[in-house]
Amino acid sequence: MALGMTLAHWVALSPAIAYFGTAFFYDAVDALGLFPQHRIRPSDEECKKNLTSRSHVFRHMVVYHAIGTALLLVGGEMSPPPVAKPGSVGTLEWFAVVLKAAFEWERDSSAVYYWSWILRAAYLAARQFAALVFLDTWVFWCHYFEHQIPWLYRKIHSVHHQLYTPFPMGALYNHPAESIVSDSMGGLLASIVVRMTGAEQIVFFSLVTMKTVEDHAPFELPWSPFVIFAQWTGAGVVYHNIHHQTWGLKSNYQVYFTYWDRWMNTTYKGTRTLNDKAQTSSAESYPKSFRENGVAKNGHAGTGHAGNGHMVHFKEAMVLVKE
Repeated sequence: MALGMTLAHWVALSPAIAYFGTAFFYDAVDALGLFPQHRIRPSDEECKKNLTSRSHVFRHMVVYHAIGTALLLVGGEMSPPPVAKPGSVGTLEWFAVVLKAAFEWERDSSAVYYWSWILRAAYLAARQFAALVFLDTWVFWCHYFEHQIPWLYRKIHSVHHQLYTPFPMGALYNHPAESIVSDSMGGLLASIVVRMTGAEQIVFFSLVTMKTVEDHAPFELPWSPFVIFAQWTGAGVVYHNIHHQTWGLKSNYQVYFTYWDRWMNTTYKGTRTLNDKAQTSSAESYPKSFRENGVAKNGHAGTGHAGNGHMVHFKEAMVLVKE
């Protein structure tokens, strides 16, 4: 493999590279004032509403990815990722044999060569799609119960919703339990169920990570492959940003598709938009991410991006969770 690293090394590093690469890209776009026509919400929202600072989130994510990468490296050494063997199901050689037998083509003909590549690409895409469906189902139901069960929201998921106005670096800013059960286990199980090779895992982990980070960005860039994909699925940047608003908190739980949200009647059907002035006018619109004493978990409720010491009684903070 490139740079003297094994396939297992690249599998372990791919989530962190994809995460920070995508987050830094959108941070640069924001800082340089690029593509203002594609901004989906006001630029001054974050400093008014979020209950934790960017520096705290960045440190959290560095630790999260350091631990995750280390565990994947150890796991890769103990059980190296599988590699597709020549002639095994789904390889170019396998499709060439199938095509020759089915259509009586010469094995070295150009038709066999081109159709083998086409079928190979379709096969790989179908496997990525199957893994994505599994992951999205896993994440949806974890996310759904985190919002439907007050204890889970209060103790675990409220950490993520300290970011009322999300930003890319905070895409996976979660309670450790949520990071393990929803994020890490979901991706690993998806790759195991589909029996992905190491190369497929690199692609899968990178793409789902980049999509998650982009969903927390304040931009919807029309040329982004994930925005183009969302034109078919409906689960784009705006879709998830709505979920982070108090008026959208109980809706739009899915990340990659929308079929479970439609089935469970949890798609947002209101008329509010991300640019509504009303949503930025008061501290009571803050996320419901408080401990039982009504203060943000990390103690930043009075500093940085958290605002000027805003406090809300816990009973009031849990209203949307119990509805």
